[in-house]
Amino acid sequence: MHSVVVIPPADEPLDVEEVKIHSRITTDREDDLLRGYITAAREYCERFQGRSYCTQRRKMGLSILPDGVTLEDGPVQRVLSITVYMADGSEVVLPGESYYLVDDAICKFQRAEWPSLDNVRLRDPVEVVYEAGYGSPAEVPQRGKQAMLMLISHWYEHRESVAVGAVSSEIPQGVEMLLWQDRRVPA
Repeated sequence: MHSVVVIPPADEPLDVEEVKIHSRITTDREDDLLRGYITAAREYCERFQGRSYCTQRRKMGLSILPDGVTLEDGPVQRVLSITVYMADGSEVVLPGESYYLVDDAICKFQRAEWPSLDNVRLRDPVEVVYEAGYGSPAEVPQRGKQAMLMLISHWYEHRESVAVGAVSSEIPQGVEMLLWQDRRVPA
């Protein structure tokens, strides 16, 4: 039971100009490289925190239909659909009034409208599709953006996975210190 991205965010929390200012880059030659670093840094920070930054569509498979489920990688903006997949290949889409969002992560179910669960497919018979994220880039917490900037600057300066002949250590107030504050630890 884990969520996957169905439609990635249309925007990134940072743009190339913000990264260039932070990293003191004055040329436009490597803007494509920086865009790749921005996406990779967002994905790293989101995965570490168990959160989504900018609005994205996600889906999560469930092995059963419980009374409620904590949807991963919130904050959850809204649940778009819940589908039950039957063993014969048919699908039953639950009506919107059979579930509701309690806060930014918990989807509660009302069983009155459900199909019989006796003949569902074996693997993840229930699929929840939802939108998650803080919203626009302006709504992403600054700690997440700062962690992304630190990662991107480091990756820009150190393009290999190891530095030969150098002893390095992480700065105590580094990336993970920023991200731990809002981390959602899976249950």
